[in-house]
Formats: sequence, C-alpha cells, structure tokens
Amino acid sequence: MNRWLTAAFLFASAFPAAAADQIKLVVPFAAGGPVDLIARTIAGGLPAKLSADVIIENRGGAGGVIGTELVAKAPPDGRTLLQASLGSHVLSAALRPQLNYDPIKSFTPIVFVGVVPSLLVVSAQSKIGSLSDLLVEAKRKAVSYGSAGPAPP
Repeated sequence: MNRWLTAAFLFASAFPAAAADQIKLVVPFAAGGPVDLIARTIAGGLPAKLSADVIIENRGGAGGVIGTELVAKAPPDGRTLLQASLGSHVLSAALRPQLNYDPIKSFTPIVFVGVVPSLLVVSAQSKIGSLSDLLVEAKRKAVSYGSAGPAPP
C-alpha cells in the first residue's frame, strides 16, 4: 500500500491519445521538482510514439490542485494528460475535502512511471529518534515543519 502512496502515475482524461497534433502534459507543480523531472523525461519519447507534439505545462499552486483540476475539467479527448503524484491525488484529497474533482473517478490511470522517495527527518540535536518520539513531542507542544506539499487549510 505504501508503494501506491509514494508512486507517481500518469493519468489521462481519456485514452487513447493517438493522432492528435498536440498533447498537453500538465504538471501540477512548479518546474524543476521531482514530478516535473519525471514528466520531462517521459515526454522526450512520446512524440515519436504518439505522432504528436507534447507540450509540458506547469500549473502549480494549492498543492497540485490547480493543475489537477484543469485536467479533470479538460475535454475527454486524450489530448490533456496529468503527471499525478502523491501530492496531487492523496494529500490534496486528504487535506481538502471540497475538491472540484474526484482523485479516483475523474481520471483513468495510464501507466505507472516511478517512485519518488519521501523522508521525514529531524535535527541531529533533537531528542527525537523515532516517529513515536515525534508524535509524543507533537502532542506535548507545537512543532514546526517544512514541506514542499500542501498544508492544511
């Protein structure tokens, strides 16, 4: 199950996407991050396979919600693809119950493309040595954290 939570998937509003002059691959995060790098790697070989130009469009914001919603509302003609991730499909759904799309029903999975590892780390000077220690500390007092993903609303 954990592998599914950390996996990146390529989703499409419809399949196949053959014979289109142009296909848009939406990355719901800023350029240069792991999801974007995976999308650019995949996109390099797609024009020859699909006989179409592949344009990557980074539509970051709201923890992946903006770009993901764009694809969910796109015409179901297979010309708009989404490079989905844990952030766009699991975290956003868990933290934002009022999404304008269903992370499962609004998309058709096309191909599993990889795993992006995630780490939880603390300062070496802290007394925290395990997840249990972190949970105890978080219940005792407020903890601050940094994340590239969405924050609770």
